[in-house]
Amino acid sequence: MPVQEMQAQSALLQIHSGAVCAANLTVARLRSVFYSRLSFLPSARRSISLNCEPQYAKYLCTSAAMDRTVKTSTRVIEHIVLLKSKERAPTEQQDAMVSGLRSLKSLPMVIELNAGKVAHASSEGYTHALHCRYRSKDDLASYANDPYHLDVINKCIVPIVEDRLALDWEADVEEPVLQSGSYGAVRILTMKPKQELANSEIEGTIDALKEYTSKFSFVKQVSAGKNFSPARAKGYEWAYLAMFPSTKELAELINSDGYKGLHSKVSSIMEKFNIVDYHTA
Repeated sequence: MPVQEMQAQSALLQIHSGAVCAANLTVARLRSVFYSRLSFLPSARRSISLNCEPQYAKYLCTSAAMDRTVKTSTRVIEHIVLLKSKERAPTEQQDAMVSGLRSLKSLPMVIELNAGKVAHASSEGYTHALHCRYRSKDDLASYANDPYHLDVINKCIVPIVEDRLALDWEADVEEPVLQSGSYGAVRILTMKPKQELANSEIEGTIDALKEYTSKFSFVKQVSAGKNFSPARAKGYEWAYLAMFPSTKELAELINSDGYKGLHSKVSSIMEKFNIVDYHTA
């Protein structure tokens, strides 16, 4: 082992847990130089056929490839985590936690990831949120057991978080699957329907909200589905997620009459209904 690396590891052992979390980001960023290309594999395969450089495919590909009127979708696995930090958690440790969560994007099985501080939340009071996207349930399992992911949990989350929930669902999302850099705000809804309702009514109502949201040209992507990981979901069974360029566009959507009506209809058939809006940068 090089002398410099031994010295660096020795120094890290003496740093406060929040600083350790931040220091790990340097390693994550170095790793991401290599892994970032891997996370582009689906887009890269399509880009090569169009003679586009993978990193710049979404900017340089032909207009025919980017025409939103020709919609194609891809099946993905969505993963969201809502976190509630301790009331007196130092700001520095909260910032280090967000940085640690964002560094998980360097893992090869992750094709999309964002994390940030909550700007608006309903009564459950979650303070931070994470959204990840994978190609398969196997990739989600690999992510959950990855040593670096577990290290981020133990060093950045456990010391300052008092509550959390997570939901996973399958979704067919419109291309491009990779949306990084195109959005700055996210809305998440977690829902538990009333027991007496038929599945068709639940699915129809949530689909209507999803379809209405997708009609707004500024909405980068919208996803919804039924949770398949009940152990960590605190009773929530459905989730909805929408990506926006900024909170300005998010406000435009939620203040529209159509959204208000659908939102009210969705919440009226739910036993539990939770809202989280957060910034991704």
